[in-house]
Amino acid sequence: MALELAFGILSLILFLVVLYLISVYSSQSRTISNLRTGMTEQVRSLFDEWRQTEIDGIKSQFAGVAQQEAKALLDQWVVTQEEGIRKDAVLRSMAVVTGKVTEHIAPFLPGFKYNPKDARFIGSPVDLVVFDGYSEGEPKNIIFIEVKSGSSSLTTKERKLRNLVQARAVSWEEMHVASTTSSELAAALGETTSPAGNGRLDATSQTQPANGEPDVRNPATLTLSPPALPEMESPWQEIPHAREHSGPRIAKEVALERMTRALDAAKRARDAGRDVRSVRRALKDARAAFERGDYAEALLVADRIVRELQSR
Repeated sequence: MALELAFGILSLILFLVVLYLISVYSSQSRTISNLRTGMTEQVRSLFDEWRQTEIDGIKSQFAGVAQQEAKALLDQWVVTQEEGIRKDAVLRSMAVVTGKVTEHIAPFLPGFKYNPKDARFIGSPVDLVVFDGYSEGEPKNIIFIEVKSGSSSLTTKERKLRNLVQARAVSWEEMHVASTTSSELAAALGETTSPAGNGRLDATSQTQPANGEPDVRNPATLTLSPPALPEMESPWQEIPHAREHSGPRIAKEVALERMTRALDAAKRARDAGRDVRSVRRALKDARAAFERGDYAEALLVADRIVRELQSR
């Protein structure tokens, strides 16, 4: 009996030990499996990071090589095509200058069917306005003329203006304004007037003879200045006693005509949305030179303004 009891107790103890060992083994197996899974994921993450780094490095190297090759090819193309590029730029510039010159001399060309004395150059938005018969004291008609050279055609805005004229959407208005002195005008514009700025110089009075008729031999007499706008100051509005300056009359008239042309070009550039602040300063320099009687300097500054605006 005692032997059987001892054997039973021993069997129970062995069974419990086996159960404990089985539970320990299962727990260790799960721990090992979790460690293996975590290690696998960490290794995969490190591998993906290394692979992406290598790919980025290779892409960067290829991009650098491609940029260098592209730059080398571009430099080679510029060297081989430089002459053609310069020639094309010169031809474009010549076309622009030819068009501008044609607009001014159009009244003197053979195909112009009106009296040049009746033509007035505006430049923008149309080139010429002809007051047919005005020089003879019997105006008969008013004609708007847009000068085109080569294969150029009307712009969208020019076509709209043409349609308005053809639809007779034209009227006459008179505007009466009080006389304003130079100091009052300067005060209204928020500027100071120079002590010598009491006199005024009218563009048409300097470019026309005393009898009031334009001189057909001088294209400058056919130029009418555009209306003065608030932000673009006319270079002749505050010139004091311009007729009292010394120097040849022809030099004074040529300088004034060039200043008028520069102002017109600046206004058209301003209307096109371009920055004309430096041009305004140059116009003031030209006016200052004119006031000093240095008509050559005023002419040079005006020509430089026109060239600068045409080259942009």
